[in-house]
Amino acid sequence: MLVRRRCSHFRVDGRVWRTEHWPKHTLISGRFGARLRRWTAWRAGSVESACPTGCSVVIRSLTLLLGLVVSGVVNAPAASAFDDFDRLGAVTFAKKFYNTAPLAFVGTNSAYFVSQALWDGGMAPTTEWAPNSSDKSKLATGLLNPGPTRAAASADHFKNFMVSSGRASIKQLDWSDPTAGGAELADIIAYDYIGPADGFVDHLAIVTGFTDDNHPLVTQQAPSRLNREWSWDLSVGRRIEFTHPGARAYLLHVN
Repeated sequence: MLVRRRCSHFRVDGRVWRTEHWPKHTLISGRFGARLRRWTAWRAGSVESACPTGCSVVIRSLTLLLGLVVSGVVNAPAASAFDDFDRLGAVTFAKKFYNTAPLAFVGTNSAYFVSQALWDGGMAPTTEWAPNSSDKSKLATGLLNPGPTRAAASADHFKNFMVSSGRASIKQLDWSDPTAGGAELADIIAYDYIGPADGFVDHLAIVTGFTDDNHPLVTQQAPSRLNREWSWDLSVGRRIEFTHPGARAYLLHVN
């Protein structure tokens, strides 16, 4: 295929190149530039160039890249399933709606609130993790059909889904670690604190900010809390490890 620019000074066959036509002072440098130079030496073919010495290096370099794209040598990387996730978007939703009952769900629910925040941030729902399903085997409750799935509205099912689907990694937290394992915005803190810890996650909160000392602040529903220090029980003004002896917390780091 012949690729032509409006400039009449040169014509480029986008499929093939020769090293003698590489700009002496190219804008492309480093490993990538070296790799392209090696490739030009390897490829067979020709380039017709009548571009005078005054032609812009920028035009030459862009022309070269265009040829590489046409030839299939330079390809865009495959998009990750989570490339479109916007952490700030999820945080904005959480801070805006933390004191409002979750949409299309009965009462308040920490897991469904977190699910909605992630969806609003651009993380795509699935058949297992969805706001509106008619599959009775997946529904969170028979009271709503169609309605949210268990993975969307049950804290423990949410945790299992996020990890098994690769959307998040999980690690147990140490209550003495104020950074919550290096939590980032829109990461999830999962709590196992109802009765003795039994490995079943009871509650979720989403990281929506940090203190000046870089301690994560979380926002949640059930009960509604905005920017609560992640290990603090606001209802009694003490750390959760003391108000719920034996409680465990986990960081779900969104990938």
